[in-house]
Order: sequence, then structure tokens, then C-alpha cells
Amino acid sequence: LIDFTHVNDSVHGVLMVIEYLNSHENIQDYFHLCPGVGWSLQQLIYYIEMAVGIKAKVKKMPKRKYDVVKFVGDSTKIKNVLGLTQFISLEKGICQCINEYCYDLKGLYKGLYN
Repeated sequence: LIDFTHVNDSVHGVLMVIEYLNSHENIQDYFHLCPGVGWSLQQLIYYIEMAVGIKAKVKKMPKRKYDVVKFVGDSTKIKNVLGLTQFISLEKGICQCINEYCYDLKGLYKGLYN
């Protein structure tokens, strides 16, 4: 399971942490900027397939010794101290990313779409 964090959530979280640290004198602290939700690669593939409307050809490979099996962060502190409880879901983030990518392609390659 992997804990995916949308880049917008990362930027928003970093700004909140900076504001928090600047408003608390002589404090050194750390925060995990993550939703704290684990997603499987199968779920990731499914959401991408749904967003693009194409079934992926998935080739399963043997695990390698350096593959990460589980990486899910603990978001308790960022939720309790900073009140950051809303994160962009994996499904919504993938849809946004693909929509923006397709929009950019249409702008770059107008001849292909006209």
C-alpha cells in the first residue's frame, strides 16, 4: 500500500507548516504531509483506467528486494495540530491530472484535434 499525496495538498500543507512555525517562537517540529490512506497499485491502475476510458495491459513482474511493500504516513499530527483534514482523493487527483494533461495536449497540438 502506498500513501499518495496530491501536489496541491503538499503545497497547501507546507504553507500551513511555515505559518505555524513562524507563529510559534523557538519551536522545532515535524509534520507528515499525507492523507494517511494506503492505496494498492491495482487501485491506482483502476482509477487511471476509469479516467482515460482504456483498459490497461498490466504485466506483473516478480518482486524485487528493494520494492516498497507498504508506505503509509501517519497524518494524526497534521490533522490535530494544523487542522488539515481534507485531502484530494487519489481518484479525483488522477482525474484532474489527466484532464489537465489532455487540455495541455490540445493547446500544444491544435492541428491534431481540429
